[in-house]
Amino acid sequence: MSALLPNSRPILVIGYGSSLRCDDAIGLWVAAQVEAWHAPDVVAMAVPQLLPELAAALAEARAAIFVDAAAGGPAGVRLSQIAPAEHGQALGHTGSPAELLGLTHYVYQDHPASWCLSIPVTELGFGQQLSAAALAAGAVGLNQIRGLIARIREESCTS
Repeated sequence: MSALLPNSRPILVIGYGSSLRCDDAIGLWVAAQVEAWHAPDVVAMAVPQLLPELAAALAEARAAIFVDAAAGGPAGVRLSQIAPAEHGQALGHTGSPAELLGLTHYVYQDHPASWCLSIPVTELGFGQQLSAAALAAGAVGLNQIRGLIARIREESCTS
């Protein structure tokens, strides 16, 4: 378990996806926008996939927000709280945020409160251009992240 005080622990925003598959890069774009806020208690990470190496950073975090593209799912940007999955298998290429949290808890006996932000996308062909629809949904997602970060900060101050 971390020796850091809750208020000194960072809030992680982890955007993931492929920068070579058009809208699949929306998580990376969101992470870059969050990084540009220069918030001292927020660490933004843009990664191509969720790897076990992220568990160390998660164990030291106050909260985590995972941002990914969602193709073919319900319309609209969705923000949902997630819990760690039971640790029973290795985290691979298709690992989910819940599996990564499960690994974090298994190894470090700690994990942050966590959310998934799913951003609807349609353009997943090869390319490096985000569609206008993905950018618009990404902007909605950024507003949701801003609100969630404010709520996390407020809860940290009252606990």
